[in-house]
Amino acid sequence: MRCIECNKNFTSNRNDTKFCSGKCRTSNHRRLKKEIAVFNTEQEKALGKIEEQQQQKVVELNKKIRLIKQQQLTPLKSQIKELEEEKQITLIELNTIKEQGIEIQEEIAGIMEALTLDDDEFCEHYCQSEALKTDQYNWAINGLINLTLSAHNKEEQRKKMLVLQEEMAERLLELESSLQEDQDFIRQHRSQLKKIQQKTEKLRQQQEKLNKQIQVLEHQKTIPVQKTAIKKQTQQFTPAQRNNNTPTTKNGVSGTELLNMTFNTFQLDGELGRFLGELDRNMTAFALTGDSGAGKSYFSFELAKLFTDNGFSSKYFALEEGLGKLTQNKVRYYNLNDNLTITGKGTLREVRQDAKNYDLIIIDSFQKLNAKAEEFERLRQDFPKTIFIIIFQKTTAGTMRGGSSIKFNSSATIDVQLKDDERIAVMEKGRYGTIGWVYSIDEGMIIEKN
Repeated sequence: MRCIECNKNFTSNRNDTKFCSGKCRTSNHRRLKKEIAVFNTEQEKALGKIEEQQQQKVVELNKKIRLIKQQQLTPLKSQIKELEEEKQITLIELNTIKEQGIEIQEEIAGIMEALTLDDDEFCEHYCQSEALKTDQYNWAINGLINLTLSAHNKEEQRKKMLVLQEEMAERLLELESSLQEDQDFIRQHRSQLKKIQQKTEKLRQQQEKLNKQIQVLEHQKTIPVQKTAIKKQTQQFTPAQRNNNTPTTKNGVSGTELLNMTFNTFQLDGELGRFLGELDRNMTAFALTGDSGAGKSYFSFELAKLFTDNGFSSKYFALEEGLGKLTQNKVRYYNLNDNLTITGKGTLREVRQDAKNYDLIIIDSFQKLNAKAEEFERLRQDFPKTIFIIIFQKTTAGTMRGGSSIKFNSSATIDVQLKDDERIAVMEKGRYGTIGWVYSIDEGMIIEKN
């Protein structure tokens, strides 16, 4: 046998003897103890440096967030507030002009009706004092005439009538001109309102982008710097390991190594993203089920829209409906982009091939693959970085086809229901913190949290 300390050959009655003498055993023990101490010191320094980097990273991110808020977001909010105030003032002015226009139109109508009367009717209504006090159109000539209403001579009344008619005609021209000006003002104010709304919408879009940018930066603060160092070692090194300074961990990783690992978790945008929870790219598979007509297919396309809008390359196996009008309507309704590829047919082999090339695979439905239930779990195991969304039909008894193993193996199980004429999605089982939540497919919002 060969001594692992001095490398000399020796004879021993035992097969597991490592040292030729007690001296070599003691020497080896002291050497290992010293090497472990040096190794641990180096690791502590490395971990300290990593923590320092993490703190510096947080400081820099906080600085970026403050700059975005101070230099961009706060002024943007101020501009939006000013536009909203300008909009309210414009609306008040518009309503005032409209009311003024209504009054002018009523006055014009009264004058025009008066001018259509024959001479006798006109004198009877507008040249007699008592009639002037009670007539419904006396406001139309109020302030326009200064005539003696006590005259009894018919010829004098007729002269007064002619004067009054001329003044009413002049007033009519003035009112028509004023009405035209009001209509011009209304058009200008409506045009101004449209510009305000368009500018406000652009500013709100910028505000939303800035808020998303801040969310990304806030999330980055929680992502630790990659820790390649390993904490203190207490095991012994072989001579080869001593030369490489590499610790031994067999059949997996240690608890310490696992704690030092980082995993990329993410949450998608909007209410539907909150409903799904904080996801990761590790054997993630959603099982969708529900009664016929409840909206499983529509909901799966809404999920496709959510993932593709967040940059996930996706493929949709529309095995139930195929590439027909119904599928086309759903694609048009959700305005799906080029990140989604759709096929109307497919086999389990083709699904497995595509799982290598796409971030997301959606299947409607699993039964059309003519595959056994255990293939669902194999997809998760064989393609851990691919996210699967698979629809499972229900049996006549109301249970999921494929048995309880589907629900057990899925990362989350969502039951799509039709309740009080409203399509809803219920998170029956989940690993992402939203069990019991209810999402309204029709309203596009979370309506219940348990």
